[in-house]
Amino acid sequence: MKKAFIPLLFLLFLLASCSAPNEKLTKNTKIFKEGVINADYQIPQNLAELESNSEDIVKVKLLQNKENGKNNSTISEVEIIEKYKGNFESGEKIDISEPWLLNTGEYQAVENYIALEKGQEYILFLSGGHDGDKVSSITSLGYGKFNKTLKEQKASMNDFDTVGEVQKYDFISNSDEEVLKYQDIKKQVLERFN
Repeated sequence: MKKAFIPLLFLLFLLASCSAPNEKLTKNTKIFKEGVINADYQIPQNLAELESNSEDIVKVKLLQNKENGKNNSTISEVEIIEKYKGNFESGEKIDISEPWLLNTGEYQAVENYIALEKGQEYILFLSGGHDGDKVSSITSLGYGKFNKTLKEQKASMNDFDTVGEVQKYDFISNSDEEVLKYQDIKKQVLERFN
């Protein structure tokens, strides 16, 4: 009986792994249209406030998305290109928590957050990551992530069909005031950390 059980167990494992959806983020990944996850977070008034609320300020590039859906976020591995503040060093690889997940294979954002994209460089304002779990969080969600070349837009996730469409932007919000605040802080960030 034991001999028959092992091949059956192997067959069940094989079938389960073949039927699992491909949970990778691509430009063609559809946007989840049934709602954005809301979060309680502080919108910084200026760069000084964002800096004081962050343990680390670094320029990074995305290496890979490692773990999807943990606490409404994705754990991504990034490589530090340049350190501006904190204990991380250039060349170091660290894990960050990005506020998005794949929900039944579709991209679902927390507060209209736009995922990091391979091939792009970002200045990130980070908190945590120096304790036991070794995962840093982006300070103030989308307000703690800046790309030199991407633009901002008044929009919501529901205005887009695929991740590739929304990744043309650095920041989106339904509010003109929030877009203007982000643009003002971004201007200060790029003048100071460029």
